[in-house]
Amino acid sequence: MPSLKRLRPLAVMSAFAILASTALLSPAVARAADNGQDDLDKATQLKLGAQSTGDFSEVIQLCESALKKGLDKGNSAFANDLMASALVQRGSLGATKAFRAAASQGNWQEQRKDALADLERGVKVNAKQPQAQYLIARLNLMPAGDAKQAADALDRAIALSDDDAAMRAEALVLRASTRKSMQQRLGDLDEAVRALPGNASVLRARGATLADLGRYGAAMSDLDKSAEADPGQSVTYQLKAMVLIKMQKFDDALAALEKGHSADPNNVEFPMTKAQIMVSQSNFKGALDEVNKALTTDASNLGALGLRAALYQRIGEKAKALSDIEKILAAKPTLTAIMRDRAVLLADLGKLDAAVEQLEKLHKLEPQDSLTTLQLGMLFTAMKKYDKAIPTFTIVLAEHPD
Repeated sequence: MPSLKRLRPLAVMSAFAILASTALLSPAVARAADNGQDDLDKATQLKLGAQSTGDFSEVIQLCESALKKGLDKGNSAFANDLMASALVQRGSLGATKAFRAAASQGNWQEQRKDALADLERGVKVNAKQPQAQYLIARLNLMPAGDAKQAADALDRAIALSDDDAAMRAEALVLRASTRKSMQQRLGDLDEAVRALPGNASVLRARGATLADLGRYGAAMSDLDKSAEADPGQSVTYQLKAMVLIKMQKFDDALAALEKGHSADPNNVEFPMTKAQIMVSQSNFKGALDEVNKALTTDASNLGALGLRAALYQRIGEKAKALSDIEKILAAKPTLTAIMRDRAVLLADLGKLDAAVEQLEKLHKLEPQDSLTTLQLGMLFTAMKKYDKAIPTFTIVLAEHPD
């Protein structure tokens, strides 16, 4: 057996060999771990002032380059976090463009696809990003989106936003809008109010749900608080008016609509709704004044023209009613209900030939409509054209012998 004295020099030599080998390798390893540092420094500097899609794209490319060239463990983690943040910010810009395009009925599909790709990649690198999860949910709630992915993303956004009350409330309100159960919806909204008490949007959302549940008193309480928190939001007054109408508090509803119209003077829904309330109160002159306000804002609004025509007819101003009806038909020539109204007005004004012509056009569009045939028979009778009236009534009797 060899002596310890003989083994000791071999052990010493092995230790020196290991140290020598390490000394030779360490500079190379260190250099490899630092090769990406310049790119990471550039990415960090650029990220500080990044605002555009192009800026964030450059940050992402520099982070990818830095990781590929080599970084130590700490800087690798930092580079991944920086890249995840840039991906989410680029995705957020894309999401905003997609939402705007969808609102204006533009081409949003590609923008949504690109935004989702960035956001999903960002949360894959760093999952703890509630804002990104919220945007993923919103994008998936657009037409042809994935409802399951939206629901999962909203759950994650809520779970991750304990220290961000505004984000938590926003995600809860959005999740509430996807709930089929009204009680679950109300549960989310109660939690949102607890997270962000006094917020106008959150209170308005809960007020609308309480109204849907028939809890009008509680709904009005939330809507009043919402209007107090943000008096400039006209939609709050619209909701208040709807609830007050259901409560049959018509004067209060009119007052709410007046406040809403002051907040949003170009919104014709306020005077139109006021007009409809006034019609129910038989206040036709007041209703006519409100419809005229709507038409001052939007002269081509077909709903307003139709309501004004009906009001003119109600107060006996049939020529004015006919003028509005003809404006509607100039825009929409095949609206059958309006064609019938025109025929009736023409007949009332003694323009029987024109009324017959209008009903014949209507009959071509709806040949199975017996009411049109009956009205034609009545016109022929009024005109003493019995040779036309008799076969016309015969057609009606054949279709309806009773």
